[in-house]
Amino acid sequence: CRPRAYSRSARWPRARGAPEKKNRRRSTPPHRGFHPGEAAACVVLETAASARLRGAPVLAGFAGGAVVLDGNHLADPSQDGEVRAMTGALAQAGVGPADIGWVSAHGTGSPLGDRTEAAALRTVFGDGEGPWINATKTLTGHCLSAAGVVEAVAAVLQLRDGFVHPDPGLRAPVDPVLRLVREEPRRPKHGFVLSNGFGFGGFNTAVVLSHPDA
Repeated sequence: CRPRAYSRSARWPRARGAPEKKNRRRSTPPHRGFHPGEAAACVVLETAASARLRGAPVLAGFAGGAVVLDGNHLADPSQDGEVRAMTGALAQAGVGPADIGWVSAHGTGSPLGDRTEAAALRTVFGDGEGPWINATKTLTGHCLSAAGVVEAVAAVLQLRDGFVHPDPGLRAPVDPVLRLVREEPRRPKHGFVLSNGFGFGGFNTAVVLSHPDA
């Protein structure tokens, strides 16, 4: 899980996403990059019937997902690609923006990435009272290839226990309209979470997870 090999590579886009020790706060100017983390995680996917047959507790449901390759740039994110991933995931899940209790944002802490995702979220959810938004990277750092699964596990735990974790250190978000979870955890109104994961090279993914009773 160590990110050292990335930092030594000529392909590592230091100007856009390199770690900055002086500021590890997501969406807080002057944020200058993400803080790397180390982790591993996995999930078991099976049908509800199979889980019942072996007496396994169902922690959450996979309602839908989408993968969009926009081919925009190695490191520069694409608002259009992120929007299409989120709307595609919602469509496959058969739910609308108003059904989402909260969004687990990609939220790396890089200025360009946070601004682009904020604009994409406003495009999908509008300027009204949208869902709560948090980012697990504020707790774990950016776990690179493991980040998506780590954040999916975090989303499942929050679904199970009925809360949305706060983002420690969040002071001045890049978009004041978004309902970011700051100092205190929140209770989601609906049993669906949209989890975003965006990667280098224009990879945009989004999944909708549901509470077992949703």
